[in-house]
Amino acid sequence: MSRAYLACEAAIGMSAPARSSTRAYWVNDLKRRFFDFGRSAAGGLLLGTAVMAAAADSPPRSYDAYRQSTVVAKLSHGRSISWVCVGSGSPTVIMTAGAGDWSAVWREVQPEIGKTTRACAWDRAGFGFSGPSSDVQDLMHTEADLEAALTAANIRGPYVLVGHSLGSYETLRFADRHPEKVVGIVLVDPAIPDQLRLFSSQYPSVAKMQLSINAQNEQGLQACIDGEAKGSMKPGAAGWSDCMGDNPEYPDVLRSRLSRLASDPNRLETELSFFNSIATGAEQVINPKRAYGNKPVIVLTATDTPELPPAMAPKEVTDELKTMQAHLWTTEHDHLAGLSTQGRNILVTGTTHYIQLIKPEAVITTTAQVVADTRK
Repeated sequence: MSRAYLACEAAIGMSAPARSSTRAYWVNDLKRRFFDFGRSAAGGLLLGTAVMAAAADSPPRSYDAYRQSTVVAKLSHGRSISWVCVGSGSPTVIMTAGAGDWSAVWREVQPEIGKTTRACAWDRAGFGFSGPSSDVQDLMHTEADLEAALTAANIRGPYVLVGHSLGSYETLRFADRHPEKVVGIVLVDPAIPDQLRLFSSQYPSVAKMQLSINAQNEQGLQACIDGEAKGSMKPGAAGWSDCMGDNPEYPDVLRSRLSRLASDPNRLETELSFFNSIATGAEQVINPKRAYGNKPVIVLTATDTPELPPAMAPKEVTDELKTMQAHLWTTEHDHLAGLSTQGRNILVTGTTHYIQLIKPEAVITTTAQVVADTRK
């Protein structure tokens, strides 16, 4: 966006994650904790060397499977939620992206998982090919959309749930509400419940940086909404490419389809509501009674923290971020794994936040093992 979108996935290394269909949301969702990709205040990409080096070693998988929905779930009030499903078999793997991402963020792992069972990725309202929503986009509503979309699309369980980053929130809430339908869980560098409060109380410099980035992200999105309202957001205009989430990596057909969808001001409003509700979701996901018995629950934790540009984060902030990752992040991931007697927290070395793009084999292997365990 011409928007001063400090796109920082919370801290900005940068992966080349699939950009939001509607706009490149180099958004930090508190849980994406300053990790894998970002935009500068001028809208330029901030490339993290660790992620880019990994990407150079393995060319990105084709976006062909994500050029359109394979299943469209028709919800009430004329709304729709988009699904991309591949493969066949049971259990069905349900994949939930992090904040600002859509189903294409799973492009390096979903086709492989689909070779052994059915794998379905969905898009939240206002992202990917899903339509907008007038509801507040807090966790209560996004998870309710997931429930409704599974039913409307006739995507049957049992389910193995896979959630990345903020996508862990819908994953955990769905598992809490439907224990009889969920047979396994994989959390990919997940956000943690009550994350904002924990950051603020234990790592104030990191929290301050995150809140500042959040505010700039929201201001940038609001600028896109205002530009649409004034009719000034046209192809070629300043900020148009950012506001439309135009990604040169996408095939031309995909870019054209997403740009058309992105011009709907209702989608912009839906996305703004989502980002404004992230802190609320971190509270809504808290559940002191959460327990998953002996269901396999595997957490994948990234071990690396990118070096941030001094202009974005002074050395003391970067040092605090590294300390946070080594202690709070890992400890809370241990706690999530401990929700099951069959839980494990696996440290994935040589990767930052987007494990599914940097070391997809870790996600593929882990998910395949959970699927296999549920079949025994």
